[in-house]
Amino acid sequence: MKGSIRRRGLAAVAAVLAAGVVAASCSSGDDGSTASESTPDEATAEWLEGADAEWDAVMEEAREEGTVVVAGPAPLADAMTEAFKADTGIDLEWVGGSGSDLSSRFETEVRAGHASIDLLFGGGNELETLLPDGLLEPIKPQLILPSVQEGPNWREGTWHWYDNAGQYLFQGTTYVFGYVTVNGDMVDASAIETWDDLLDPEYKGKIIAYDPRSNGPGQGAVGAMALALDYPYLEQLFTEQDVTFVADNDQLAQAVARGDQPIALALIQQQIEKFVAEGINLEVVLPEPMPGYLTPGFGVVRQAKGAPHPAAAQVFLNWYASKNGQQTYQDVMLESSNRLDTDKSKLPDYTVPQEGVDYLNDGLSEDYYVTDRKVVIEQVTELIGGR
Repeated sequence: MKGSIRRRGLAAVAAVLAAGVVAASCSSGDDGSTASESTPDEATAEWLEGADAEWDAVMEEAREEGTVVVAGPAPLADAMTEAFKADTGIDLEWVGGSGSDLSSRFETEVRAGHASIDLLFGGGNELETLLPDGLLEPIKPQLILPSVQEGPNWREGTWHWYDNAGQYLFQGTTYVFGYVTVNGDMVDASAIETWDDLLDPEYKGKIIAYDPRSNGPGQGAVGAMALALDYPYLEQLFTEQDVTFVADNDQLAQAVARGDQPIALALIQQQIEKFVAEGINLEVVLPEPMPGYLTPGFGVVRQAKGAPHPAAAQVFLNWYASKNGQQTYQDVMLESSNRLDTDKSKLPDYTVPQEGVDYLNDGLSEDYYVTDRKVVIEQVTELIGGR
C-alpha cells in the first residue's frame, strides 16, 4: 500500500464498507406549539417507520422529561443538538470536553448516585471502571425501533459492542486510525515509509503525540504500535526522539500545523481535515508494517445507571443507531458508520479499510482492552513518567 496519501481537501472516495444515501431530515411545522409538542411528522420520518405503541409511550415520557444530557467530543455539539431536536422535538444538552475529563466526571457522579449526564461517548474506559461494578445501564434491550434492528443495514449484519456481554457499550463506528501526520512544508512525507524511519536522528524533537497517559486516541495508538512493532520500539521512539506529549486534540493539531513539531502521532482525522480545508499542507502517512489499525474511535456510547432522563436517553440511543443519527455523527467526526446505508463519500480515504490488509482491531473485544492494551499503557506510563 502507498506509504503516503496527500491531503489537499476532502476527497470523495468510495468506501469499502459500502455506501448508501444521506437521510433526508424531517422538520416540524411552525404551528405555535410548545417545544415538547413540536415533533416531526412521525408517519413520514424514515427512521420512525414501523414504530409501535411501545415507542409512543417512550416518546411521551421523553417529552415530559424535556431533555437528554449527552457528553462527548465538543465538535459534535451543534450538529447533534440541531439534528436530534429536528427529528424528535426533544432538547439535547451537549457536554463537550476531553475524553479523560468527561470519563472522570461521568464515573464520579455515577458512583455518588448523582448522575447529571445520561449518555457518554468515548472509548472503552468504563470497561474497567463502571461496568464491573454494575453501574452502566444495558443498551441492547432499549434499541426497539424497526429501522435500527440488526440485519442488512449493518456491517456484518449485526450490532457491534465493546463489552463481551454485548449489552452496554454500543459501537456506532469502525475506521482506520494510527497513522502519522506531517506538515508537508517541513517534512518530506515520502521519506517515512516504515515506522523505523521515525527513529532517524533528523526527527529528534520534531514529533508530538497525544498523551497515552490520558484517555483518548493516544492510548489506542500506543497499544496497536506495541503489538505490531513490539514494545522496545516504543521505548526507543519515546526516549531517544524527545517526543512531546499533549492531551488535547486542538493543541496537537495546531502544533503540527504551525510546524512547532511537524510530525504528529494519534492526530484525529476531524482535526486534520479542518486544517487541510484551511489550506495547511498536512499529509497522512501509513507506514509499514502497521498501516493503521481499526477502532471505534469516539463512537462508543454508554448509559449511566440512574440516568436523570432515562426515556429521553432511550430516544437518543435509537436515534443514534438510526441512519439519521449515524449520518450526523459520521459527517462531523469523519468516523465511518457501522451502518451501510450512510453516505460515506466525504470520508478521508486514509480512514477507509483497504482490501487485503490485516488490521489489528482495537474495538474487537473487552478482553483486549483490559489485558494487552492495558499492560502496554501501564508500561508506557512508567516509561515517560511525569514528562
